[in-house]
Order: sequence, then C-alpha cells, then structure tokens
Amino acid sequence: GSIPMESKAPLTNRWEHGDHTSLFVSSYSFAPVKPVSWQRRVLFVDRSYWLLQDVLTGEQPEADVEQNFQFEADIKIEFQAGVTVATAPNGARLALVPLEGGLSPKLTVGDKEPHVSYWPDGKPKTVLAREDNRDQKHGRGWTGRSSDKLIPAPAVTYVGKAKLPAALTLAIVPLAPGQTLEQVPQITRAGDVWTLPCSGAIHGAPGTDGTAGAMNRAATVRFETTVDGCRVIP
Repeated sequence: GSIPMESKAPLTNRWEHGDHTSLFVSSYSFAPVKPVSWQRRVLFVDRSYWLLQDVLTGEQPEADVEQNFQFEADIKIEFQAGVTVATAPNGARLALVPLEGGLSPKLTVGDKEPHVSYWPDGKPKTVLAREDNRDQKHGRGWTGRSSDKLIPAPAVTYVGKAKLPAALTLAIVPLAPGQTLEQVPQITRAGDVWTLPCSGAIHGAPGTDGTAGAMNRAATVRFETTVDGCRVIP
C-alpha cells in the first residue's frame, strides 16, 4: 500500500517554556530496521544559545553514530580541538561545542558517493528518486536554498561508536562578529545536572521606595538529564 504522507493525530512532541528557557523533546524509533530509539532534547537558554542532547537506547550493545549539521555554501568551517566554528561572510560565527559523547567531527563538501538511506519505507537504497533521467542519490554537503539546483556546501558530521544507552550532548552558540570562543558560556555538569549560565536580570521583591527591585546579576539554569527523561529544575 501507499505510505501515508500526513498524520491524522497531533504530534506528541513536548514543549515547555520558562523564564530563561524553552525546551523541546521529540522521539523516533528506528525499528524494524534497527532496535534503537532516539530522543532529541533541545534547551534554548537565555534566548542566546542551545543545549542539544541526543539520547540513544535499544537492545544492541553499541551503535555507529553520525550526528550531522548542514551549513550554507558561503559558510567557512574550521575545527578547534573538536569544536566546530562556522563563520559567515559578515564575521558572525556559530560554535558547535561537544560536551559529552566522544565523537569526532568530519567535514564533507559536495559528497558524490551515496550513503545508504532507509527513508521512507525502511528499505536500504542509494537512489532516492529519478529526475530528468538522472538518479537522485543521497550524499552529504549540498544545499539548494540559493537556487533551483543543488550546490556544494559544507556539512559537519560528528562520527564514532557509542555504547547504548548513550547521550550525545553539545552546545550550539552564536557569536557576534569580533567575539571569540572565550565568550562561549561555561557549561558544567555534576552528576545528572547541567548548570547553564545566562545573563538575564533576576527581579526581586519591590523596594520600600517603590522601585522594581531588579538585581542585575548573572543567573543560571539547572537542567537534569537521564536516559529516562529530562527536566528544568525550578
């Protein structure tokens, strides 16, 4: 039969918003191709950067993992001790900072060797479709947003093996022109709890003189993550 192209029920994605955070959580199962489940957690902190965590669980003891990030054609990529620095023509940068997982970054631009794809029917294939009498193959490092044709563009893939259950955690931090990696927030972890700095003002009780009582001091967000779930700690 045909593959359904639309859902008849609401997605079960989780969205939560707080004073300094927005949290998105979604899940996907690779069954029956692989006995592995994938949960992606994205925490937007202080309206300034993201903590991204991919959690893999399943019956098999370990898995080959690829965590892919596609950029536009005019973006320049460099690696600094495992950190990906993507620089736009105006000097603004985006830093991908691995915090957990032990994967190594690999740069691909205009890959013409097709990867095996299981989309959308779960069957392995290297040709997704045919168009203009040509095979449309699945490769990395291409973009099509700037024109009606695919053009080479950098893709960064963090690759490696992971013992299941596994958590892959990284920070995604925009940097304004002139900012360096020294401006990346110093994220720390104690056990299952991540501490994420933010610069928002914390408002206290009104003062006796009728002032708002705002205290301009740095705040932190605490984010607890386990294999079973995650939560922003009040």
